[in-house]
Amino acid sequence: MNMYQGLMDMFTVSEKAFSEETFFYELKSEGLDRLLEKYPIKEIAGEGTDYERCYRVMVWLYGILIHKPDYHNSAKDNAIYLLDRLYRGEAINCRAAACILVECYLALGIKSQAMWLLSANPYDDDCHVVPIAYCKELGKWVIFDSTVNTTIADGNDRILSIFEVRNLLAKGADLHYSETLRYIRGDVPMNVQKNMFSKYLEKNMFMMKTYRYNRFGYEGFKSQEEVYLVAAEYDIDRYLELKAKYWEVKKRDLAR
Repeated sequence: MNMYQGLMDMFTVSEKAFSEETFFYELKSEGLDRLLEKYPIKEIAGEGTDYERCYRVMVWLYGILIHKPDYHNSAKDNAIYLLDRLYRGEAINCRAAACILVECYLALGIKSQAMWLLSANPYDDDCHVVPIAYCKELGKWVIFDSTVNTTIADGNDRILSIFEVRNLLAKGADLHYSETLRYIRGDVPMNVQKNMFSKYLEKNMFMMKTYRYNRFGYEGFKSQEEVYLVAAEYDIDRYLELKAKYWEVKKRDLAR
């Protein structure tokens, strides 16, 4: 056991808190229609269950993904804009990759949203963003992480929801990743890949953040709202206050 597991165990993030929030999913729009016209998302997804279709689109995106952690996200980010970037050979980060998959899944009629995975430390500027999609046949919100090309299962190869992943990480349980997992690109043994990715998730799954409105172009939606999923005992207001001060200092330092 380690300190990150201890923090998650002490401060529980329940699926009930997520289900009690109100989220909006736009599954049909002019923007989503344009996405389907420009890119063969339906053909890539193919037939089958929600999980199978989402998985195929995730693997496709990983195959064209050029990763750049310091890509500057903006309000103009949407699946068409970002896919155009990739096909021009330009890189994006995990948040942008999540945006592509979320909007692809919405275009397929599958509820989806981006999840920021955050540590407990307000001075930690590292985080990870993943898309989750609701797979009706599983009754779960499943992570489809195209940045590392994996979904997550338990020791019995049962696909987990994002909340089950957090709970098992807190207990130190063994997680199973897709054989396609590539946390580190290159000739790195799979057991090392899996161990390092688990450690990364342990640090960054203390709490989560998501958007209330999930639609084409959600990054630039003017009425967008952020929703934090965090234990009731954790002082989120103090966290946000310290985080804002941290960014002020960092921007000032970078401007020197």
